Amino acid sequence: MAELRLGGPAREIVRLARAGTTIRVPLESVGSADTLISLRREWVELPEGTGLTVVSVSPASIRVSFERAITVTLPLALRVQGEVPSHLALASAPVLSPDSVRVWGPASRLAGLGSIPLLPFDLRSVALSGTFNLQVDTTGLVGAILFPVTPVPEVHVEYHLVRTPPWLRVRLNSHGVAPAVVFDLFAVSVQLTRARPLVTALYPDLLRFPAPPALLSRVVVCALW
Repeated sequence: MAELRLGGPAREIVRLARAGTTIRVPLESVGSADTLISLRREWVELPEGTGLTVVSVSPASIRVSFERAITVTLPLALRVQGEVPSHLALASAPVLSPDSVRVWGPASRLAGLGSIPLLPFDLRSVALSGTFNLQVDTTGLVGAILFPVTPVPEVHVEYHLVRTPPWLRVRLNSHGVAPAVVFDLFAVSVQLTRARPLVTALYPDLLRFPAPPALLSRVVVCALW
């Protein structure tokens, strides 16, 4: 923050004090990483036709630190929140295009980044399958410049379906629990819920129900009792 002494009409000085202004420092060359720059009055940006002049600038100089700039390509991180409306279900995970972005900025800041996050995408806003525009989350990217990119996630939804297959025969393998018992058979009822194509295409005989040994031990003991 610099302090200016101005000359000119009082109303214009008051107006400029409210609106604020900028000192634009030209950097034609950098001699070292730590540079002392003397501020000049002609670098102050003043509105034309106001009759204002800069009498002095305080402080008279500023110290600026520089570091090497690099350009890297980093993956974009898609973040989702909420759930699609209850009558819909995701048919597949959202696909992001493009999935990366080029970033220019200070080497010390960019070297530690593994990805560039996007602003959260709210699944509750999805009514139909399609593409949606997102913005990059620039928090923490001070001093960095992202090359123009508009990330577009493609979301595929289907109508939600609940299916109850016929009774399934389940075999419990008691290996390592009770060697005297090989297996037991019983029937269970299962309800499946997901996007319509996924649910209708599922072959019930492919279903598997893993269970911890402790649970199998209790089942076998009950069967023997």
